[in-house]
Amino acid sequence: MSSNFGTDNPELTQAIRRLSNAGTENVWFIRHAEEEMDNDGFDHAEVLTCLRKGRAYGPEHHGTKLRANVVHRGIHIRVVVEGLDEVNEDWSMLQRITVVTVMRVT
Repeated sequence: MSSNFGTDNPELTQAIRRLSNAGTENVWFIRHAEEEMDNDGFDHAEVLTCLRKGRAYGPEHHGTKLRANVVHRGIHIRVVVEGLDEVNEDWSMLQRITVVTVMRVT
């Protein structure tokens, strides 16, 4: 598996796990993410498992937004999340994440 996902970020990992464990209302999926989930045969439960157990890397700028990668090696999913811009890297303030794409890690 490739390890080129950005810099490991334990604080962001903890924030994403906190949000995804608190309930699905904190995790939004855009249409593109759901299409990619269908293409790779993933369901919402598998993506939520990735968010709950995976490690966050980044964030990195993608245009005007910050995005992070979340990778869970057990199910080999890469989830790209956004919704990070407003927290100014105080991840304890993160209130919601948006899953923008999901892909199989090879």
